[in-house]
Amino acid sequence: MLQDFFEGKELSKGIHPDEAVAYGAAIQAANLNIQGNKEVQNLVLVDVTPMSLGVGVGNGFERMLVVVPRNTPIPTKKEDVLTTIKDDQTDVTLKIYEGESCETKYNNLLGMFRLDGFDPAPQGVTKFDTCFNIDADGILNVSAKVRSTNLKNEIVISKQNGDLTAAEIQKMIEDAAHYKAEDEKQKARISLEDLAEKLKSMTMDPGRSASEINSMEKAAEKTIAWLETHPDAEIAEFNKRHGELRTTFPTLCQEN
Repeated sequence: MLQDFFEGKELSKGIHPDEAVAYGAAIQAANLNIQGNKEVQNLVLVDVTPMSLGVGVGNGFERMLVVVPRNTPIPTKKEDVLTTIKDDQTDVTLKIYEGESCETKYNNLLGMFRLDGFDPAPQGVTKFDTCFNIDADGILNVSAKVRSTNLKNEIVISKQNGDLTAAEIQKMIEDAAHYKAEDEKQKARISLEDLAEKLKSMTMDPGRSASEINSMEKAAEKTIAWLETHPDAEIAEFNKRHGELRTTFPTLCQEN
């Protein structure tokens, strides 16, 4: 994965992750030394998130929506918008994960909190803003606020990566690279599922004709039913059906 990012260039693997931490600590100590050290005075150390951070989303099959990508310099603040996934939903439990897989079961659960008390509405209507804020000490604050009512809740995670060692973090990254093909398939399936749900939510627009709504409902239900019976279809098939929906209903490309 990292080698692909650097256009296939050979990576230096001579430094163990734990040794890299020790080198960084030594450089930081030299920089903090009152007398200074000419050999390291021009080096700048930047703390980054060692793994991606996100929130679990989905109905049934839970996947991780990445909010803070891996190697993001800290301090940082990232936001995203979530919606309800069921009709008449009045609460949601937000699970915070770290990891590199799109499937949450392969990632590390950091914590969770509940946001409840908002009014029941059709699926996708209620929106809430989610904010990930990491300070210079690496303390993570995750908050969520319902747009319509300003109802808010949050969680503070003082130690990311749980009790994971540098070696365990490295293994999770390597495992994610190993299962990259499966992750790509899951992403294609999720994208098609999201498009079908989006099409379904568009039927609530009072400005659409009865025939248009009927056509949208049938297409959405057909796609969702196919997904339930073909969870292991190939990427090409997911992409094909994704393209067919967008071609049949051009407004899918225009809706936000």
